[in-house]
Parts: sequence; C-alpha cells; structure tokens
Amino acid sequence: MLTALKVLINLNYLITETGITKMKKASVVIIILFCLAGMISAQSKFGVSVQGAVSSLTGSNSSDWNKGFGGIGTFSLNLSKNLDLAGTISYLTYTAKYNSDETVSNVQIMGGIRYYFADSDFRPYITAQTGVFFSTGKGNMPGRTYSTLSALGFSGGAGFVYKLSDKLNFDLTASINTGSNDFFILAAGVNFLL
Repeated sequence: MLTALKVLINLNYLITETGITKMKKASVVIIILFCLAGMISAQSKFGVSVQGAVSSLTGSNSSDWNKGFGGIGTFSLNLSKNLDLAGTISYLTYTAKYNSDETVSNVQIMGGIRYYFADSDFRPYITAQTGVFFSTGKGNMPGRTYSTLSALGFSGGAGFVYKLSDKLNFDLTASINTGSNDFFILAAGVNFLL
C-alpha cells in the first residue's frame, strides 16, 4: 500500500510539472484508480454499461433549451459485493427552443463509486462521481458568442441493475449533475460483466 501511495505522489508531481491538460489529467486519474483498485482486490470483476440518455438542463437557462439526448459509457471494477469503482464518459446534446440551429453539447469524464444496497437479482444503488465537464455551444445567431467551457463537476444519483443472465444486467440510472451546466439525466441500458 505504501508503494501505491508513492506512485500516486510521483504521478501527481509529473502531471503538475508537465502541464498536462485537464482532460488528460482526468483520464490519467481514472486509469490510476482502476490500477490501484486492481492491486487492492485481485478477485475483482470488470463491468461495462452502455446507456441511452434523456436529459434536462436545470437552473437559469432551462427554459431556453429542449430536452437533451445522448449516450453514457460506464466502466466498473467490483471492489466488494456492495461496492464498485466506476469511470464514466458521457455525451449529451441540446437544441435551443427558439432556434434549432443553436446547440450545446456536454461531455463528462468522471470517476467515483457505486454502492449497492442488496446482493440479489434486483440491486438498487446510489452513485457519486466527480470529474471534468466540457460544454460547447454552436449556432449562427448574430451578435452571440459561442465558446467551449470546462469545469470540475459532481454527479450524484440512484438507480438499479436487474439481472437478465449471468453476464448481463438491465441498468437504469437517474442523476443530478453540476459543472459547466447543471442538468438532470435519466439513462437506461445494459451492463455486461466481463
């Protein structure tokens, strides 16, 4: 464990001193978390979830935008029967209510945990993740400036997985996300155990 801590300290120094961008830092952190978790639990199982998502912006801009749609990919490492380490990449896009040429796209790269309340075919869970959020606006409105924003963000949510077979689960998640934009996501899909 002391060796793993030394590796993290050296990697943090390397990342800070070389000026790696936020997106690369987030990717490095997620990879490090998976490697450390693998060292901690040699009996672990990997999982991959693929979900379609519908989303609503919340807050001050919410009345200007239609519902958003996109996809979410989650990679998980089972640490114990009730705890997973999770890394998530998502893409969501929204169109303006009054001008369909105007869009905003959100990309999230996050890492965190998923805690399960039961060890059965129906497994409700809560999840908490943090990471980097990127938002890009596009359009052709005269006088309006479009830009790309990045911010650290947080996601908290709840959901369940339902066992369909030994290696396949149905996965439903609802989450609130704060970052460059605040939004609610409802996602459904499948979870494959590797």
